[in-house]
Amino acid sequence: MKTSKFFTLLIFFLFISFSSRAITTYFNYARFYSPTDGNYLETYLTVSGKSAKYFKNANGKFQSGAEIAWIFYQNDVIIEAKKYILNSSEVDDSLFMPDYTDVQRFVLAPGEYDLEIIVADKSLPAKQFNSKTKIIIEKINETISIADLELLESVSKSEKQSNITKGGFDMTPFQSNFYSDEFEKILFYSEVYNASKSLGDNEKFIVTYSVQDYNSNNTLLEFSGYTKQTAKSVNSFLGELNISNLKSGNYNILVEARDKNNLLVASTKSFFQRQKNIVKDTLNVANAQQSDYLQTGDAAFATKIKSKDSLVYYIRTFKPISSQQEGEFADRLTKDKDELQMRNYITSFWEKRNPKNPEFEFHKYNSLVNECNAMFSSSQMKGYRTDRGRVYLKYGIPDQRGRFENEPSNFPYEIWQYYTINKVHNRKFVFYNPTLATGAYRLLHSDAIGETRNDNWRVELDSRSQNGLKNRMDLDRTNGNSYMGNSVDENFENPR
Repeated sequence: MKTSKFFTLLIFFLFISFSSRAITTYFNYARFYSPTDGNYLETYLTVSGKSAKYFKNANGKFQSGAEIAWIFYQNDVIIEAKKYILNSSEVDDSLFMPDYTDVQRFVLAPGEYDLEIIVADKSLPAKQFNSKTKIIIEKINETISIADLELLESVSKSEKQSNITKGGFDMTPFQSNFYSDEFEKILFYSEVYNASKSLGDNEKFIVTYSVQDYNSNNTLLEFSGYTKQTAKSVNSFLGELNISNLKSGNYNILVEARDKNNLLVASTKSFFQRQKNIVKDTLNVANAQQSDYLQTGDAAFATKIKSKDSLVYYIRTFKPISSQQEGEFADRLTKDKDELQMRNYITSFWEKRNPKNPEFEFHKYNSLVNECNAMFSSSQMKGYRTDRGRVYLKYGIPDQRGRFENEPSNFPYEIWQYYTINKVHNRKFVFYNPTLATGAYRLLHSDAIGETRNDNWRVELDSRSQNGLKNRMDLDRTNGNSYMGNSVDENFENPR
């Protein structure tokens, strides 16, 4: 429904005498519809924390801010305008400068608009930058249609209402359509309109999403997913596509709505680029597995790591046990590749977990990483980056691990059982191999808190056969086929 808009706004201001510094701001948008308010534009503006100037505020914390103005014109007449100050969150350390994002919603009648965005650093409001772009708001008819796709950086259950909260979830916008080697999945949000008018109230339908080759328009079914829906005036949904094995190239995210007879009733697509640098990743890992230490026993052990590639590799392996803030900070470090900051981060990371002997803790964890690489690596991905590797590193060795590779219509799968996770008993993980490639197992379902829960996992596991594919289109079905040799429920209750 839209051509993706993505550009960078640079605001220049004096940092110290005779020098300058820029705040980098990213902008994107998506168009939605509300039955009560009509068409509205949702804008996403992110200020790069690394580029911002932080000052100590009255609370003794560090904070930055920007003055933002939005002006919508039609034929040089102002139709809508808004101006405000966007402040960053308060931080204790000026070296940790997280990005901060603002989401605004503007109700606009169908038509064509000129949008002017004006941004200025709060400390120097006279130094401002403005940019203009055209926005087309399309009329929503009574036929079924799909909104723009809002690409997401992360999704989490909301603890309190904020400007990024929808349906009880905090959705952080992803301000690009470029997915480098660091990204293993694409998250997005969208809405279907007028399904009840087109299909009938409470009628079942399905929304599928997949990766489509941009040049050939061929759909890559190994990168796909779906959600079952009951027709309403507005149906919202979240989509997730695992792109860990997707090679470099130009692609679309193709979203389709199909009725109970599997007839296509609406579709939309959104362009993205993928860069998969397998050779570089392999070289980094090879370097990192060499001896990186001159001696042991020093609390500042990370100063002994010799190569930049090794520093990047080790920090990436910490991701499964990192907090959200640590993960965001680590992503920035591995992109900038400042060796001093990376060494300081590694030392600090393990000192928090074992102040008396951080080096011992680091070596103990790295031995688990090596185990993951030995057990779970595939031809395209090291084991620590796989779903099984992540769970292994985050929760430890499973108490029970059942492997099932020869059931007639099921894809090869594994069921892991943990007797206790974070004081919660009997948690399980189901991994499966839908591509039948060696080691390419994905997490299909888990009942652990914060993990992927999929009530239709039995149907997806069973979709290797023709009958299983039919079951997938049975919108009311949540279990797979029942026949001799299919022991999924028994295996789930008692992995062995």
